[in-house]
Amino acid sequence: MAERGLEIEAGLAVELASRRLALRQLARVEQAADHATDHDEPEALHALRVSIRRLRAVLRIYRSHLDRSVPRKLEKKLRAVMSDTGGDRDRQVQVHYLHSLLENRKHPAQRKRGIRLLLDDIESDRVEGGASPQGGVVEALEPIIKKLRKRLRALDNTPPLLADAQPTTMARATARLLRKQADRLSSKLDGIDSVDSVKACHAARIQVKLLRYLVESSVLSWTTEPTDDRTPTSHNKSLARAASALIGRLKQWQDMLGELNDRCVLEERIRTSAQQAAEHWVNGQLDRAMAIGGAQTLKDQSPARLDACKALASLMAFVHRDRLACYNRFVTRGLHRREALLGQIHRLADRLDPLSTTPTPERKDPVESQPDQPANSPTA
Repeated sequence: MAERGLEIEAGLAVELASRRLALRQLARVEQAADHATDHDEPEALHALRVSIRRLRAVLRIYRSHLDRSVPRKLEKKLRAVMSDTGGDRDRQVQVHYLHSLLENRKHPAQRKRGIRLLLDDIESDRVEGGASPQGGVVEALEPIIKKLRKRLRALDNTPPLLADAQPTTMARATARLLRKQADRLSSKLDGIDSVDSVKACHAARIQVKLLRYLVESSVLSWTTEPTDDRTPTSHNKSLARAASALIGRLKQWQDMLGELNDRCVLEERIRTSAQQAAEHWVNGQLDRAMAIGGAQTLKDQSPARLDACKALASLMAFVHRDRLACYNRFVTRGLHRREALLGQIHRLADRLDPLSTTPTPERKDPVESQPDQPANSPTA
């Protein structure tokens, strides 16, 4: 059941519907913040980040209909809150991945040493960072939530329509946004041509998330949630099935691109640890050279330090091959099927607003009926 007073209909004016949509997501941010306050655990922080990301997506997508209620300054503050928790979330993902390597894969001793060294470095970073960021994030959110709620509820500030003007419905506005965001995704996918297209892959991942949140927050909100005086119609049920199928495909793309991004971030973390180990080795060599022949004799620790560099290099080689495997999976299951995904988005838009455009023809997915073959990461 939709929140009382915040029900959304496809035929509702987008100026009102988008505000209700933002208010509903704002309430979910509050719930996640309360949970994060009471539960200092990784998943609570992740749930809070997801709720904030979804709120930012609504504010960004429907900005043209909300700009009188939500100044960009508040959006920037929300983005800053997300940035404050990004490092902590990256560490959680990295620790989970590295532990999975130790538990599920047979690695040579040198690589296992590299995994344990990196886990120690990540833990040191966490300790140096101090207490969990959740309390500070919730505290920073409170004034932002208060201001957003006040502005979004100030519907009286919406300028009246002209006497002969017809309001744009939520369905029509969402259809236009779906087409616009699909075109943007297509443009970003054009920039991906190799495993080293890191920025392009990251941009495509953000765009896929935006599209998923758009469909989840808007289309499903009026097709699957009955209100006091309305139950879902057969047309709504059909739309809901189409939206759910699209969400499933977008989720697959998001997972593939997210996995690829996680490996890129991990490679940078390994590089940092390896550079620090190499610096310690060089400084140790220099200090020992200066001490030779003097009154002070330093123990030669260079073998252990050099071994740490080699262990981290071995881990880097494995993670890079794993990233290449992730990229190849994305090419096979994603890029080669891009036309099927884009066609699915446009067909949903056509169903939301059939009068504004010629229906998009069915786009055949040449490999849709073929089962995906698992792509195993190299073990050596």
